[in-house]
Amino acid sequence: MVTFGIIEKGKLFLKNRRWFDWMLAKMPDCKVQVSVDRIKSKRTLKQNALLWGAIYPPICAHTGYEPDEIHEIFKKMFLPRKKILWRGIEKEIGGSTAKLSKGAFILYIESIRREAADMGITLPTAKEIEEYKSPKFLDEN
Repeated sequence: MVTFGIIEKGKLFLKNRRWFDWMLAKMPDCKVQVSVDRIKSKRTLKQNALLWGAIYPPICAHTGYEPDEIHEIFKKMFLPRKKILWRGIEKEIGGSTAKLSKGAFILYIESIRREAADMGITLPTAKEIEEYKSPKFLDEN
């Protein structure tokens, strides 16, 4: 069972305390493990749009691969893999960009930038993309 909450002045306040208490009441008497972890902010939609809209397309144009293929290649190259036990058999699964924190996503994009540079591909920076989208640039045509 997982629930969320906040800590204020050393006290834990659960988001849905009644639901939590109801779920606890349904459990048999047993030993449990309780864990409290800080929620990390996930990568933003803007970061994801940068990846799919400005980082992958030049690489696809250079290599001839589709964006989904490039995405899988870079996930295998730069994201940690995880081992899970599935029906008694150990399986390895790939990482997910959707689960990366904002900071980890920046590092992921920088790894892709280095790989692209090694291939002779110049990728736009986030600042260059913002400048391109600005009204000033659009008025120059």
